Amino acid sequence: IVKLRRKVPADEASICNVIVKMRQVFQRVPCESISTQGESRIKYFKEAILPQIMRTKQKHTLIYVPSYFDFVSLRNMLLKHDIASSHFVSVTEYSRGTEVTRGRARFLQGRKRIMLYTGRAHFFMRHHIKGARHLIMFGLPEHAEFYP
Repeated sequence: IVKLRRKVPADEASICNVIVKMRQVFQRVPCESISTQGESRIKYFKEAILPQIMRTKQKHTLIYVPSYFDFVSLRNMLLKHDIASSHFVSVTEYSRGTEVTRGRARFLQGRKRIMLYTGRAHFFMRHHIKGARHLIMFGLPEHAEFYP
C-alpha cells in the first residue's frame, strides 16, 4: 500500500506526473455528438469492456464513476446483464454503513468481482477500498487529486 499526499497546483498538473507509477491504458470511445457522449460511454462499456472482464473472469476490478447519473445507468445495465448481475457490489454516498462494509468485504475476498464506486462517495466518505487490482475510471474525476 502506497500512501502519498501531494498538493499540485492545477496549472502544473500533468498526466505524466502521476505519483504512483502504473500502467495506464486509455481507450477512445466513439461518439457522434457531445449530447450523446453519456450513452456512448455506456454502450462502449457494455460492448467492449464488460465482455472482456467477464470472459477472463477478472476479479478485484474497481470502477470509479465520477457522475451519479452515469453510475445509475451503469448499475442498471449491470443489473440487466445475465452474468454480471451477480458479480458486482456498489458503494455510493447514499449507502448505509453496513452495506458498504459488507460490499467491501465481499470485494476484498473475491466473492464479488466488480465494485462500482462513485466520486461523491469518495469525496464525502473517503472509504479505504482494499483488494483493488484493476481500476477503471469511467470518466475523469471532478477533483484532480482523485486521479491516482
